[in-house]
Amino acid sequence: MGNSNPGSDQKSSSTGETKRKLSSAIVRRLPRYLLYLQRLKSCGVKWISSQEIANFLELTPSTVRQDLSVLKITGFAKRGYEVDRLERSLYNVMGTESASEIAIIGAGHLGTAFAAQEEFAKRGLHIFSLYDQNPNIIGQYVSSVEIKDIKDLPEDIKKHNIQLGVIAVPPTAAQEVCDLMVEAGIKGILNLALIHISTPDHVEVKDARLVIALQELVYRVTTKESD
Repeated sequence: MGNSNPGSDQKSSSTGETKRKLSSAIVRRLPRYLLYLQRLKSCGVKWISSQEIANFLELTPSTVRQDLSVLKITGFAKRGYEVDRLERSLYNVMGTESASEIAIIGAGHLGTAFAAQEEFAKRGLHIFSLYDQNPNIIGQYVSSVEIKDIKDLPEDIKKHNIQLGVIAVPPTAAQEVCDLMVEAGIKGILNLALIHISTPDHVEVKDARLVIALQELVYRVTTKESD
């Protein structure tokens, strides 16, 4: 797989050092590229073509080449892309070449399950701590992640330059937690609560609602069955 002739992949430099505004479509595809490249590395694959990437991710080769070209990442004629080099370039573009510190607010079932995921470290993401207000669990650990008092959150954000936060609290507490994080300097929030949260323009928010996704999936499955 790693030695096929990509044909249209051209030799050039691969940098990605300059941060640039990317389309939302490219941003959504970047983690998929990285996940595939990590799988290739684990299998010992050294080179990959745009055609092979496209086939695995169900994209077109031109889409792959255009995405990587926008990122100033190009390959080598007759060889394609060097897997290790391409992975490093994508990490650089995504800002995960060094670990990003994350604070999870809410040490219930959802928050602790999130904190226990070992894959985050492989993606350049480090769970700094869990935070909760329940005194019965403060000081305990989930895997290697400590559960700290929510009162410690503002100081930790500023002291350790934590830029990403995860809201894993009940909907009734989500906005209050959001405001606390924003005031302390959080730049991006992953919202797992089943409610809309409001933030200033400079704070990025991504909603990840499993229940809604499952409801949509149920609809699509039942609709197909009724066709």
